[in-house]
Amino acid sequence: MSVVPYWLLVGAGVTVLSWVLVAGFVSNSERLTVFAVLAAISMIASTAGFIGGLSRVGVAGQVIAAALSLIGALVTYLFGVDRSKGALIPICAMVFSVSLFLSYFQAADMRADPERYSLWRAHCLSIFSSKDLLSDEVSSTIVDSSFGEICARVFLNEKQRLLSP
Repeated sequence: MSVVPYWLLVGAGVTVLSWVLVAGFVSNSERLTVFAVLAAISMIASTAGFIGGLSRVGVAGQVIAAALSLIGALVTYLFGVDRSKGALIPICAMVFSVSLFLSYFQAADMRADPERYSLWRAHCLSIFSSKDLLSDEVSSTIVDSSFGEICARVFLNEKQRLLSP
């Protein structure tokens, strides 16, 4: 489960999409600078999103609030200092927010897959190692019909994980 390809995809994708929107509003002499600013903001937001999304620690979740506060303060400061770049500043905030949102939920989904497997594995082990459930014929039939197929897939997946080099 490598994060780097997804990080690059989110950062580059949001940068290119926002660049297409902005390219018509920026003079030719400033296009490269604007592209670099959009790319940097997108990559910083993607990094914060993946850190927050992959972590189960509460402090990492606070990275999102801190990052949004930082971009809000930066946008306010830049708009106050130089109003000639007024159109670029909201676009930078949009790039930051979109990159952060996409990367956070992609990372949370990446984290959830192994956790789902672990949850089902523990549940299947508990069910199929319970002396009380397996000793009673009715309970055993109900357990097998309810969880047999799901647990068979979980255990088959585990066997493949153990035997693969």
